[in-house]
Amino acid sequence: MVATKVEIKEEAINRIKTLIEKCNLNPNVLKYFNEGKVYYSYLTAGGFMGSIDTISYDKNYEKAVKDFEAKHSDCIVYHAIESITAHGKLLSLLYVSSDKEDWESERLESNNNIMSYVFNLDNPDSSEFGYITIDSFMRSGALVRTDVV
Repeated sequence: MVATKVEIKEEAINRIKTLIEKCNLNPNVLKYFNEGKVYYSYLTAGGFMGSIDTISYDKNYEKAVKDFEAKHSDCIVYHAIESITAHGKLLSLLYVSSDKEDWESERLESNNNIMSYVFNLDNPDSSEFGYITIDSFMRSGALVRTDVV
């Protein structure tokens, strides 16, 4: 069943609330999302601090979100997670699709797996949909992927 834009936004808000509750995501992410802004989590200080910032802080990240939403017009991104890995710089886009039947499988699972679109900034052809594992980063309010090296 296809959801309306209002239903998709409500679902995104509920998913952000879940991430706040279960993964200690900074509550300002919800406030900013309600203002029409997407934020992303990343590590700073050599990987010792977690931070969040607006996706437009990095024009490449902003373009990745806009391109994703243009290509997948039935999806909206509500948060992203940057990861620097052996496979390149990755931006995991957490999104809501318009197909309500997919929502259950897109949501955060009890083992902290969540569906995302992983955009490989160094090798865009390697970008793909898939489950990632996330967690809070030292109570910083930022999320981190725990399934990449």
